[in-house]
Amino acid sequence: MELKEGELFNRYDDPLLSEYYSEIVACLPEYPELRSIVADEIKENHLPGERILDVGSGRGDSAKPILETVPDVSIDLLDVSPQLLGEADEFLSEHKGRYQIILEDALTYLNRCSPYRIMYSEFTVHNFFQEDKEKLFQAVYDKLEMGGSFILLDKIQQDDSNIVKELYDAQVERYREALDPRVADAIIAHEIDDMKEEVRMKESETVKMFKKIGFTDVTVIRRIKRDVAIRATK
Repeated sequence: MELKEGELFNRYDDPLLSEYYSEIVACLPEYPELRSIVADEIKENHLPGERILDVGSGRGDSAKPILETVPDVSIDLLDVSPQLLGEADEFLSEHKGRYQIILEDALTYLNRCSPYRIMYSEFTVHNFFQEDKEKLFQAVYDKLEMGGSFILLDKIQQDDSNIVKELYDAQVERYREALDPRVADAIIAHEIDDMKEEVRMKESETVKMFKKIGFTDVTVIRRIKRDVAIRATK
């Protein structure tokens, strides 16, 4: 799918990484616990029968624990990858009828959709350049109902550079031990790019960006190693 002017540029577009997505996720043992945190947050704050938006859903890894934990919500799966969305029906086969697939760029969709009361995004936003991150957060804010919340779960660095390096080195070792060398090289190159100034996310700066956009309550729900869950309320 070609990007048009004004659409987001996702750096995570290596076909090799998409092909071995499951194997890469298996190298991130914190993911299930982190995703359960988002599911519990939505369970606590949703309305019965509510439809919520998953920004950058992929095949449904982020949606699955929510569908399992919160039986009275449905989810709009928004992603620009036809390959990953093409796997959603099989991956979420137990939950047919409770999700809708939307193959579209996030900014394009948010500019035309009706408002939501709850939106969330897991491990997607760190793939965008800084200016695109702010564009996305602004678009989310604009399409949230007043009092609604956006939950962000992502790779967001701590301010202590020594801790950042220690956690990075440990993750690289996991990749080297578990993955085919070609795949390990590709995902490590992506990790290196994530550390660059033009893309890297830091907790304090992310919270500051949310507040700048206009979110009135920004709360760090929990951090596990390199990853943070943040709730931003309009």
